[in-house]
Amino acid sequence: MHGLPPRILIDCSHAARCGSTTGVQRVVWSVIREAMLMGAGSNCQSVINEAGEFWPYNAATRTRSLRMRSDIRSFTPKYYQFFARALCKTTKSKQLRKWLLPEAGHLGIFRPLVKYQEKREHRQRQTVADWRKPGAGDILVLPDAYWSRPKIWSAVAEARREGAMIATVIYDLIPLTHPHFVPPGTGEKFSEYLRSVANHSDLLVAISETVRNECRAELIRRWPALLPSKNIEAFRLGAELPAANGAPDARVLRLFSATSSKTPYIMVSTFDPRKNHQYLLESFEIVWKSRPDTALCLVGARGWMSDNLIQHIELHPRYGKQLFLFHAMSDASLQHCYQHARGVICPSHVEGFGLPIVEALAFGRK
Repeated sequence: MHGLPPRILIDCSHAARCGSTTGVQRVVWSVIREAMLMGAGSNCQSVINEAGEFWPYNAATRTRSLRMRSDIRSFTPKYYQFFARALCKTTKSKQLRKWLLPEAGHLGIFRPLVKYQEKREHRQRQTVADWRKPGAGDILVLPDAYWSRPKIWSAVAEARREGAMIATVIYDLIPLTHPHFVPPGTGEKFSEYLRSVANHSDLLVAISETVRNECRAELIRRWPALLPSKNIEAFRLGAELPAANGAPDARVLRLFSATSSKTPYIMVSTFDPRKNHQYLLESFEIVWKSRPDTALCLVGARGWMSDNLIQHIELHPRYGKQLFLFHAMSDASLQHCYQHARGVICPSHVEGFGLPIVEALAFGRK
C-alpha cells in the first residue's frame, strides 16, 4: 500500500440497512455529507461492512434495498394493495395486516425479497474497480450504531492491523447510566460493546462533553488500562439541514398547514421508555378536556419496550383525529413538520444530545 493516497472511510453499515430514520442515522448521513463538502473529495468515501469486510457504498443515493426497507408498500402494485386491504378487512386480523401491509420501516412477508435485493447489491459492490481494503494511512470513521452490530469488530481489527486509524463515535451510555430504561440484559451487552470500542479504536469521539466525561469515567472504572483519557474527544452536533429532495407526503401536507389553527404539536423521537411518551400523552389528556381540537403528532421508529405504548396510541379514541403517529418520514416531510408545527415537544428523561431540540430551533420552533 506504499505510495497510495490516504483515505477517510466512513462506515454506514447500520444506517444503510435501517428502514426508519433515527437520530443516529441522521447523524451518520450528515457526517458523510459534511465530509464530502469539506473538500475531502475523492479521498473521502462511505463504506459498508458485509461478510466480514468493508466495501464501497454510495451514500449519495439511496439504494433500492434501503428504499424498500423504508417503505416496502410503495414497491407493491396497486392491485396487490387493493386485494390485501380487502382480505385484512374481511378477516380483521392485525397480524395478517402486519404481514401483508407492513408499516413504513417494516417488511412483513417481503423480507426475503429485500434480502435478495441486498445480496444483489453486495455482489455489485464486489465488482467496483480499484477498491482496496482499509489499510496504512487510512482513517476509518465508525459513526453508526455498533451496539447492534457486534460482528463488525473483526473487520475493524483487520483494518487496524493493516495500519488504518480507527475513530469511533459514542452517542450515549444510557444502558449503563440508566439501566431501568432498557430491557434486562442490555446493560451487559452494552458493556461488552463499550469494551470492544475501547479495544479496537485509536480515538473515541463523543457527541457532547457530558457523554465524553461519562465515557472516560466508565472506562477508568471498568478497564483502566484500556484507553488513555487523552484519546477521548467531543464534538458538537448541529442542524445544518440541507434542502430535502422531493415533496412532503400528502398526509403531512394536510396535517401541517401554515394557515390551519389545528396544526399539531410534534414530538420526534424513537419510541422507548426514556423518551417519556406516556407522560406527554397524559398531559394531552388534560389539555383535551379544555381544548379538544388541540392536535399532537408523534414521529419515530419503534424502539424497545414500546409495543404497549404504540397499541395504546393506535386504540386511542382520538387516534387519526387529534392524535397522529408516523413511524417513518422522508426528509422533506420531517422538515415540513418542523417548519409548520405549532411547537416541538421534547419530554425525554435522558439524552446523549437531543438532536430534535437543535433541529427544531434551526427551523424557528420553540
